[in-house]
Amino acid sequence: MDIILSISNLFGFKLPENFNKPFLAHSFLNFWDRWHISLSSWIKDYLFTPLLKALVYWKSGYWWILLFGIITYFITFLILGIWHGTTLPFIYCGIMLGAGASINKISQVIWANAVPLRAVSKLPLISQGGAAIFSGLTFAHVALAIAGFWFTWEQMINQWNKASIADLVEVYVWATIIGALIHFMARLLDKISAPQFTSLRYIREVSIAINLYLILFAVIEYRNITPAFVYQGF
Repeated sequence: MDIILSISNLFGFKLPENFNKPFLAHSFLNFWDRWHISLSSWIKDYLFTPLLKALVYWKSGYWWILLFGIITYFITFLILGIWHGTTLPFIYCGIMLGAGASINKISQVIWANAVPLRAVSKLPLISQGGAAIFSGLTFAHVALAIAGFWFTWEQMINQWNKASIADLVEVYVWATIIGALIHFMARLLDKISAPQFTSLRYIREVSIAINLYLILFAVIEYRNITPAFVYQGF
């Protein structure tokens, strides 16, 4: 994306930033504020906001607004998934995205009314650790949600029939751990990039090289099952 923005600047075109460090997101909704910003903004302006306004106009009140917000988030992200395709895997993706957004909204309401939890969360260790864990949970849910981009419905049903509840929990746990590590690494690289850490820039370069090596190793190791580019049919 940075290459595209740079080339456009060379030709005198100023394109908006479309990705803003999404793996630093501390929640599912925050992830979509950072990921595919142009699409998220369009969906918000022309689908989410008008739908929520229509529902609130029909019936107002604090709890009604909260309920309508949860419903609107689910409908919006369901349509976002179906926007990519109308086959069952994309509908699954939309349902998972909608569920993630709705659960995130419910957790925000609970958190806003839980004064003791908010007080504890301000402690530095809890704050940093919680951010990494929630970032990891976000990564886990997004990764499982977009599985519909890569697999056919038959493959997904086959894997579902083979999996147990323990297997699903294990997938979430490992994906959460990986997401938390990505969050930690991203924050570390972000800090090292700051001017006061100029002498540590080499650490940043080494870290990036290691990450690129791991990605390359994964592609070579699993080259037979590497998914195709999801937008190639658009």
